[in-house]
Formats: sequence, C-alpha cells, structure tokens
Amino acid sequence: MLIAGADATHGTVWGNGQVNYGSTNYFNAAHGLQTHVYLQPEPAGGKYSELIIENISQGVSYVNYTAHCSPSGWSNPGFVTGSVSGLTNAHKYPLMVGNCCSSANFQVTCLAEAVLRAPLKGAVGYIGASNNTYWNEDFWWSVGFEAISANPVYNPTHLGAYDRTFHDMPGIAADDWYITQGQMPVAGNLAVTQAGAQLEKYYWEVYHLMGDPSLMVYFSQPSPVTADYVPLITPGQPSLIVNTAPHAFVAISVAGVLHGAALANADGLAEVVFDEPIVLPGEAEIVITGQNLQPYSASIVVAAPDAPYVLLDGFSVNDLESNGNGLADYGETFGLDVSMKNFGLQPAGNVTLTLSTADEFVIINNGNAVLGALNPDATTTLENIFDIKFSGNIPDGHQVAFLIQATDGAEQWNSNFTIRGHAPQLVFGGFSIDDSQGNNNGRIDAGETVLITTLIKNNGGAAAAAVVGSLTSNNAYLTINTTGFLPFGDIAVGGQAMATYEISADENTPVCLVATAMLDFKDTLVGNKLSEFSLVIGQVPVLIVDLDKNHNSADKIAEAIEALNISAATETIFPEDLQKYASIMVCLGVYPENYALTVEEGQRLYEYLTAGGNLYLEGGDAWFYNSPTAVHPLFAIAGVSDGSNDLSAVEGVNGTMTQGLTLQYTGDNNWIDRLQPVDAGFVNIKNAAPAYNCAIANDGDTYKTIGTSAEFGGYGNNRIGLMKKYLEFFGIITSNSLSGNITAAPAEICAGETTQLNVSVYGGSGNYHYNWSPAELLSNPALRNPVATPLINTLYVVTVTDIIKGQTYTDEILVEVHPVPATPEVTQVGENLVSSVQFGNQWYNDTGVIVGAVGQMYRPTVAGNYYTIISNVWDCKSMSSNSVFFQPTFIAEIERQGNFRIFPNPAINKVNIDFLAENDSKLIITILNAFGQNLFQETMENLDRVGINSFTIDLSSFGSGVYYIVLQSANKNVTRKLILGK
Repeated sequence: MLIAGADATHGTVWGNGQVNYGSTNYFNAAHGLQTHVYLQPEPAGGKYSELIIENISQGVSYVNYTAHCSPSGWSNPGFVTGSVSGLTNAHKYPLMVGNCCSSANFQVTCLAEAVLRAPLKGAVGYIGASNNTYWNEDFWWSVGFEAISANPVYNPTHLGAYDRTFHDMPGIAADDWYITQGQMPVAGNLAVTQAGAQLEKYYWEVYHLMGDPSLMVYFSQPSPVTADYVPLITPGQPSLIVNTAPHAFVAISVAGVLHGAALANADGLAEVVFDEPIVLPGEAEIVITGQNLQPYSASIVVAAPDAPYVLLDGFSVNDLESNGNGLADYGETFGLDVSMKNFGLQPAGNVTLTLSTADEFVIINNGNAVLGALNPDATTTLENIFDIKFSGNIPDGHQVAFLIQATDGAEQWNSNFTIRGHAPQLVFGGFSIDDSQGNNNGRIDAGETVLITTLIKNNGGAAAAAVVGSLTSNNAYLTINTTGFLPFGDIAVGGQAMATYEISADENTPVCLVATAMLDFKDTLVGNKLSEFSLVIGQVPVLIVDLDKNHNSADKIAEAIEALNISAATETIFPEDLQKYASIMVCLGVYPENYALTVEEGQRLYEYLTAGGNLYLEGGDAWFYNSPTAVHPLFAIAGVSDGSNDLSAVEGVNGTMTQGLTLQYTGDNNWIDRLQPVDAGFVNIKNAAPAYNCAIANDGDTYKTIGTSAEFGGYGNNRIGLMKKYLEFFGIITSNSLSGNITAAPAEICAGETTQLNVSVYGGSGNYHYNWSPAELLSNPALRNPVATPLINTLYVVTVTDIIKGQTYTDEILVEVHPVPATPEVTQVGENLVSSVQFGNQWYNDTGVIVGAVGQMYRPTVAGNYYTIISNVWDCKSMSSNSVFFQPTFIAEIERQGNFRIFPNPAINKVNIDFLAENDSKLIITILNAFGQNLFQETMENLDRVGINSFTIDLSSFGSGVYYIVLQSANKNVTRKLILGK
C-alpha cells in the first residue's frame, strides 16, 4: 500500500511522484503484487483513512506513507496511534514506512511503537524518523537522487531505497542490494548522501527501524526453493556443494551447532566448507534462505554406508570447444566435467552414468558415460563428458534441472543438479542525429537528409552474436534511404553497439511533425524485437521548463498539450540547446515557492527569442518584485505593483486570442503582480474583481511572447481551450478559427441527479459535429448540450468538428458528484421520536416541514405522522425515513382515548387492553421499557371481529416502573404509557 498524503503544495508532485515511481517499477503485478495506491488529491468521498485501516486489516506486506505526520501518526489521510486498536490483521503483519516527521519519536509512545507493540495486529517493523523530515530528501530517500517529478524515471546511477530493496532493474550490482528491513534505511540514506544535501548527516541520525533488523520481509508470495546436493555426508567430509537458487544463503548444522555456511553465486552454486568437519554419524540439518524465497529445511544423513554409494560430488560446464567462458549459453553445445564420489564403505565396480532432463529448452545429444571402478571414499573426475545443447531461445537465467543416474548393474544411485542458462537481453538504447551535411542545427528539418545512429544495449547474461537491425517508418513524409539489415556486430554482456541509417524528410513536411520509426533487431539465435521511437521533423513543438518549487503548472500544461495531440518535453533545468524547441513554456511559481530567473538564464532566453523563438513565462513575482533580466523587455510588460492574493474569476479579452474564455482560478494566490502592457503588448487575460491585468502577449514579428502572473495549473476549467489559443498564437498549431466555452449547469450535483452540459462554439461554418466523452450516462454524446447523470466525479471532454472545414475545437469540464446520505430510520422511544442518523436531520409532519426541528431527537406535541430527511454538507438529501404515527400519552387512562385503552393504570401484575379494530388485518402489540428496549411482542392475525377487541397481558415477571405499550397496524402506530407497581 502506497500513500501520498495531503499537502497543498507538495502532495501532487513529491508525494504522487514517490508513489508513482514505486507502483510503476516495483509494487505491481509483474512482481506478484496487488497494490493499493492512494494519490493526491483525494477525490470526494474517497474515504482514504477508512480504506487504509481496512486494507491493513485485510493483510498487506508493505505500507509506505509520505507527507505530514507527528509522533501520534499520519496527518491526512489519518492513521494514528488510536487507529491501531481498530486493526484486525492478526498474523498478517507488514513492514511500514513513514517518510514524514517524528513518527518514530523516542520521547512519547509514537506510531512506530504502537504498531509494533499491539498484540495480534499492527506491523512487524516500522521505519520512520525521530525528528522532522523534508520533502526533497524524503523523495530522494525512496526514489533516488533525481529531479523532482510526479513521474520520475529509473536511473541506475542514482538508486533509492526502492531500487536497492528490489534490485531487479538493469544496472544494479549485487553490492547495491539491501534486502533486510534493517538495511532499508541505509539504502534510503545513501540516496540523500548522493544528493549532497545539507541534511545528509541529519538523515543518518533521525531515520530508524523499530523492529528486527535481520528480517527479510516478503513483499509478494515467496517462491519455493529447489536444492540439489548429495543427500549424504560422510564423517570427516570437508565440504558440501549445494545447487540452489541464485544468491541464496545455505547453512548446515548439527544439533543446533553451525558447521558451515555459504552464499550461492549468480548460478545458484554454493560450496559450504565446514569450519569443523562433522565426524559423528547421525543427521545434519540444511537450511536455505533468501530474499522472497520460502525457507528450505531438510535433514542430511551423516554416515558411511556399508555398501557402495556413488553420487555426484561436483560439476562444471566444459565449453572449451565453444566460447570457453565456463557458462551454459543460449544456443551453445557443451559438455560437463563431473566428479563422482563413492560415499560407501565398499568398492563400486563397472559404474556407468546416464544424464537426463525434461526441460523444453535442452537437447541431450549424448547422455551416457563410463565411470568404471570406484573405491570407498574415492572421487573420480570425468572431463568433457556428455553432449548437451541449450536452445537459442532459452530465457536468460532459466534454471535447467538435470538427473545423473549411476549404476553398477546391481544398484542405482540418483543425483540431481541444475545449470543456469545465459542469454542476451537486447534493448533499444536511443538514437542521435547527424545533420552536418545539412544545416547542422542538430535536428531533422523539412527537405533535409540526415544520419540516424541507433544504439542497442545487452542487459542479459550472455554475449549477443552478429546482431543486425533494420530501420523502417510508415510516415509519408519520411524516407529511409538505408534499407535492409545493418550489422551491429557482437555485443558483450553489459555492452552496446551502434548502426547508422540515412533518412530524408520531405520538403513539404508540416512544421513540428512527429514521425514514428521502428527498429527491428535480432542476433543469430534470438528472434526479432521491434522498438518504436519518435522523430521530430523540425523543432520539438514545446519545451516545458518547470522551475516552480511547487510544480503546480507543468503537468497541467503537459496534459493540455497532449489533449491537442502535440508533443512536448518537460525539464527541470534549461537544456543546453534551446533552439531545438519551437516554443518554450517556463513555470516560475508563486511566493513563497517561486523561482527567480538568473542573469544567465535571462540572457539565454533572450538569445532564443531573438533567433525566432516563442516564449511563455509565468510567475507571481516575475514582473514587478523580481529583478528583470535581458529577456524581460521583449515581453512588453510593465509591472504595476506587487499585487495581493485576490485572483478569482478571470476572463479573456475581446479582440484577442482569448475572446469568449472564462476561467475560475483556484491556484496559488500570493503577491500576484499586476501588469500593464507597453509598446506592442496587449492584454489577453484580466481578473474580474478587482479588475487588473494578469496576462499580456506580444507579437514581436520574429518572435512571440506571453507573460502572466497567474499559474496555468490554477485554472479550474477551460485549460485545453486556453492552451489551444496559446499554441495557435505561437504557430505551433494552425489556427482554425474555432473557439468556444464549455459549461455544466450545475457543475456540482448529488448522486442520482443530472446536469446539463453545454458547449458554445464560435467561428467556422456553423455546421458542427459534437463528440462528448465519456459517453456512458449521457443522454446523447453527439448533442451540443447533452444531459449527464454521472455516478462519480467525471471529467467530460468535448471535441467539436466543423463538418465543412474539418476544423476542430476541444475542451473539458469537471462535474463533481457528491454522495447522498443513507435513508434514516425513525423509532419512538417514550414521548420522543429518534432518528438513526446523528446529524443533518430535518423533521416533517402531516403539514410539512417543522421549523427548527433539526436534531437527532424530536418530541411531538400533537398527534400525527412524522418522518425525517437527512442533508449533508453538500445539501444532498436522503430519501424520507419511515413514517411514525404519534399520539401523546398520559399517565391516567381509565377513559378510552381514541381507539386504544389500557386499564388499570397504574397496574399490578396484569393489564387489560381494548381497542377498536377498523378491519380484520393483523395487529402487533409491543411493550418497551423506558430505554426503548423491546420486552414483549405479539402479533395478532385475523382479529375476532371488526370493532372492539379485548385481551389481558400477564406482567408478573416485569419489575415496577414506567413502560410503553405500542399498537401497530397497517396504517397506524399508537403508544400508551403504563405505570407498573408491585
């Protein structure tokens, strides 16, 4: 279970980034894991806190929370020391990690102690900090030292705690494996150290494990261990060879005394050398453990058999006639050097050997060999016997199980062992462009012929032989001049190789066209692999440079651009060559998490613009408060004042690219600079109230700019429409003159209600096709204004197509769906009516709403039917409760009141009841005590007659006190108070 906690500025990037990295690379189905993922923001009705307790109670292996907390526990979603008592996860204990402040504090009983100390619930270990922690360092602790991102990418040179714990990504050496829960804090702190952060020493001091540091936690279902070894140890034997899982730990003991231990190598071979040879006959115990492996335990006989006993004592791969590396490689034919030992006390004569396997990837061309005579305790080694061939498609790391049968004609002895297969794993490693014979600007331009050098890496366990590759593309504007397969050559383990292809782009290629190329590569034995990659002809359409410490806008900008089918790259620093990009969008953020451009960065952006670029720059303090740089005058913006925190509804400006747009602003809102255009600058977005300018555009003939003090990520609607206008202004997409405005009336509904979607379109021919998605629960997705009945929060996207001109317009709007309260139930307790729901009641009677009657309990004063309806914080209303007929009761009731009389009252031992039956349907008689508890109930079916009916109830077993007698028919509910004495 991975949890990103709530934080207005860091939750969606730092928190979500850590969770996304873990779930993408490790905590997923590929690792045998079903992971509960909780990202920010928490959706309405998400109930994260409740679900976390439920998930832990059902059983999870690992829990990781990152955000705010205290010694008592996690802040939001909440999981605190008081929550532990509600867990029911007996015998299903996880390792828990809190990347947050003080959850492993030593001064009080902290969350870490609470989950460890709780009997039959809680956790087997808790990793957390004894003092405050910080967002950057906690991100690096888990992910590795990388640029902060909501979707960080694995880097083998920057490993975090997740990488070192799972260690199955390419490029992680065995020395970087950290497999116990005690090693996990070390793995995380190493990443903080690599970052060179000022808090490096501090993190080593505050992160702790509470629990057993030697424990290896099973994150997924552990695999069973296979082990092959001679099932006999002769007294005085110096060692035992064990063939088992790679990197497993093997130990042999007698009566609890350890005699030897060894770590298996990558092929699963371990030689356990005995510190003290085992000399007494009896039994030894072998135990094998490993990360995510089921423990293996078995007994081995220690004895010297009276008869011959010939078994395998060791082996090695003999591939001297092949590549001679001593490994069983894919497609290779090899023999074995086999050592056979007679563990018995009698000689063996004329022994022959037979090798067999049932593995689909192996052919045994010759499985027979002659061993001959073998004296007691003697060993004979036969070199290069058998003839074995591994298939060319054997998976890398595949373990092949073999059986050697030794026989002297009278007895047969079986020995099992395994050999690990080694094969290459070829992967596409990227490409580079050489356009030195063209304009030498480092990219493919229309009409240009360039060289594309492609890279292939070998991440497998065997060298790849004679690798070849072919480059193709189906794009009409791209021609691959180099046809057929080119040689990459042999690629060693961990190595790489390149091949270069010539390609040409048509001179009529559209600006910023993204073409797909396919590299088909293979070696002499491994079948074809196909990797696709994108080639941008011209400049990359958009570069997003995210310098905002809160990262509020970059992902929203990228989402809007992607919705428009435009490619974009995102960086957290300025790349070396800015001219590769047709437009650049820079996010500086809002105080106090903002960034100020340096003099050097401003100069580079100035040079980019004056070379014909397009630049968007947003920042709350970028225009008045912060010092200007060389690029600022090109925006034609004058900062009027430092502003305030009053951005709200903003709107486009008539006659500009944003005409007709209205946007709600809910983003960061501190010291928002107020702007004024100068020279050729023009206002394109302004705040409605108070009125001021917050975005200004400038067309500088050879360059174009948009500068704004508001954050794009703060707009709650119409982001796609706004981005479309910006990209049209920059010339990234062709202006199709279609624009519009999207609404939902209302934008917030209660479950079961409907909302009217609507899109108003401006421009074009007026003949449009509408396509709303998701189409489910829409009255008609092809209408301009369909009726929607969503069940959950739903982001609706509409694409409008001009049928005549082929132009399109896309926009989106979020409809929030709030839950409806459960239907309450009303019961009568004495003189009171009580709702089953504590809050949100509104009571009604036969005349309508009862003003002021909003509590859980209501005491009527007049006879009639009563019910309640529940409203929640979103004013969503429940169904009406059951209706209860109420008639006030009195202590003295000798005279008949209405249809129902009890006498005597007060009564002793028994009471008489008569009532007027209006029909012969059934009647239910109930007696309640003063607490509303049901003490007596009887159902009377088929009454004697319509009219007066009488009967007597024996109350001799009841104690003295106040009771209530309730008569309930199909359409009435009548209550009387009874005083019972003794």
